[in-house]
Amino acid sequence: MPRRLPFYLLLDISESMIGEPVAKLNEAAKRMFAALKRNPLAMDTMHVCVITFANVARMPIPLTELNLANLPPLSVRPGTALGAALTMLKKSLDEDVVKNSPEAKGDYKPVVFVVTDGEPTDEWLGPLKALENARPRPDIVCVGCGDEVNFSVLTRISEKTVSLVDLTDDSLPKFFAWVSASVGAHSEAVVSGGGERRVVSLEKIPLPAGAKKVNLEKLPETAGGKRIFLHSKCGKTGKHYTMICERDEKTGIYRHRKSHPLPENFFEGAASGPARPVNIALARGAFPCPFCGGNSFCFCGSCRNLFCRDRHDPAPKVVCPHCREVFGRPAEGGDAVMDDSMG
Repeated sequence: MPRRLPFYLLLDISESMIGEPVAKLNEAAKRMFAALKRNPLAMDTMHVCVITFANVARMPIPLTELNLANLPPLSVRPGTALGAALTMLKKSLDEDVVKNSPEAKGDYKPVVFVVTDGEPTDEWLGPLKALENARPRPDIVCVGCGDEVNFSVLTRISEKTVSLVDLTDDSLPKFFAWVSASVGAHSEAVVSGGGERRVVSLEKIPLPAGAKKVNLEKLPETAGGKRIFLHSKCGKTGKHYTMICERDEKTGIYRHRKSHPLPENFFEGAASGPARPVNIALARGAFPCPFCGGNSFCFCGSCRNLFCRDRHDPAPKVVCPHCREVFGRPAEGGDAVMDDSMG
């Protein structure tokens, strides 16, 4: 059996990737696979596996031949279960990668890229320690996207950590183009040079603009809590959406930036732990519902959830789309709830 180069891609699809970032991620991953499939040596040697993580880890592509790898469209979910993704990675390394034996050499040293834009919402140290005992031990590159990344976590996973700050332009597709070039060059190197101990180099192929290797002695600052995601329902259609608010550093007020519809399967498998209170009196700005255009939102005192309404609607009664409670003019402001498992 020909020796294979296992390539693992761990992708964060937490709620904070909603909107343009996840669209860019889908585009970038699609281009990356297309570029790798144009590389003859990569096609001959590379087997790929994709693991996504939000509230749970999933494996949309198990370790398989590159030419058979087709990534389905990714959609966001709550949570950032990095620990679960590392556990799934370790299991695949143990079960799917061919080890050296007295009779034959096994697969080449696996290559792993971890891409995330936040910090874990599950226990990750135990899975990391287990991964450190994997044989063969993979060569891992971590990529922190945006300014809310906990780099102390990523640099604990790998000293090869890259910071990619801006996700609003074409930086993510360019970075994944670098990944395909880097991994493609690595596949050529391991085949031509025996490759037993070769590792991915961050210097051999220059990183694209906007990306830089993280200095382990001076980690980038984390803008934790810069954004909050207020989950709501459309009062007319009952569909879920989220309101993204960004914190004003001077006043501490969170100002509404965008509202996004949530995928129908968004809460599938989400943990049902205690809610975390958020004072929505600190939120300012227009909060248009993406479904009906409702220009305000209400807090239900019964189920402690949010839903949209038209502040000019003269109807004397309002029905909460979450719990169907009927009440008079609802109070605005006060404590809303936000799932602790959000990304």
